[in-house]
Amino acid sequence: MNLLTSCFFRKENYATSAPVKKISCELSFPVDLIYQATPESSVIVGKKQIEPAIFEVSGFEVSSGKKLWQLPFQGEIVGNTEKQLLAYEEKTSTVHFINPKDGQVTRKISPAPNPLTSKNSLESGMAFTDDMYLTTKGLYTTIWASRQQQDETFPIGITARTWETNEKKWFLAPVKQIVIIEYRPVIFGDKVLIINTRQKIGGPHSYQNVSLKTGQELFRGNSEGEFSYIGNGFLMDQTSAFVRRIDPLTNKDIWKIEADFTNARVSSVAIGQITISTPHPDHTRTIRIVEAETGKILKQFDLPDLQRTVFNAAFLTKDNKTWLNFNLESNKSTDKDHYNYWVGYNPETKKAEWRTDFGSESISSLFPFASEKMKVEN
Repeated sequence: MNLLTSCFFRKENYATSAPVKKISCELSFPVDLIYQATPESSVIVGKKQIEPAIFEVSGFEVSSGKKLWQLPFQGEIVGNTEKQLLAYEEKTSTVHFINPKDGQVTRKISPAPNPLTSKNSLESGMAFTDDMYLTTKGLYTTIWASRQQQDETFPIGITARTWETNEKKWFLAPVKQIVIIEYRPVIFGDKVLIINTRQKIGGPHSYQNVSLKTGQELFRGNSEGEFSYIGNGFLMDQTSAFVRRIDPLTNKDIWKIEADFTNARVSSVAIGQITISTPHPDHTRTIRIVEAETGKILKQFDLPDLQRTVFNAAFLTKDNKTWLNFNLESNKSTDKDHYNYWVGYNPETKKAEWRTDFGSESISSLFPFASEKMKVEN
């Protein structure tokens, strides 16, 4: 992209002309890493990209930002079991099972299963236990046995295989053709939550609970709208008339908000808060910031026409300030000009008061773990 094109694109971003400020964390986390959760709630990992899909990986104490360990090899975090991280090392084609508390390798699988070596983001549709790995295969995803040979032993659907022998334990055919991988299976104890491909744009939609041991369907939930899983046990069901949080194992309501939610989007950028963004024909949108546990609406306001800028989620600070996050991921940007930035928004004046640098991915990835420790530097 040339400079002229880049500048033109930036001018289209919301709040480009607002004063630039910096969000910092009161804890001592490095500011050049991308952070993600581990099975140990007191520890997160920070990743520094060396090459595509190859990272330096370190563990940090959530309460202090203190560095606890660093992996002795470069690789990619591809998921986790109930208690361990899984890191794939491309150089040796090895999956390392990592104790998140101390970074020690407790087990190795080599060569790694073909879905993890195929270099086509299949891990976005995988789930793991200490004994098995689950793989989602879509119509347009290819699993490679080698550089020249495809692995045809994975049919379209979800296959569970053992780590040690690669033996197939069960296979679940798709409810509807899986064209691309949209949803990752989620393991809850001895059950697996599977969100199915939508039947058509606008619904209906379904999800299944299946036995982790056998793959047998135990329950199916249906919606005229759309299901989405936003992490931390939060399964959402949204239609044009309501948004509800449901228990993923029973389909029972935990809370429900009724309103006009036509084409609404549900998201979350910090633990404890959910954002519901509802667009309108004039390109404005209504934002509701909701308490995740109870469904209480903490704040509701309207945003103006954001033009091309991709709105991600809103966050309400402890002093009742409203921060907006905008995020266009690099793999979704056709012109390669991705961004991740924050805007301080005043719902009363309907004005943007400040924005951060467009490349604020690191601080954004830290938000789910330290949102109450964030502050704006003047």
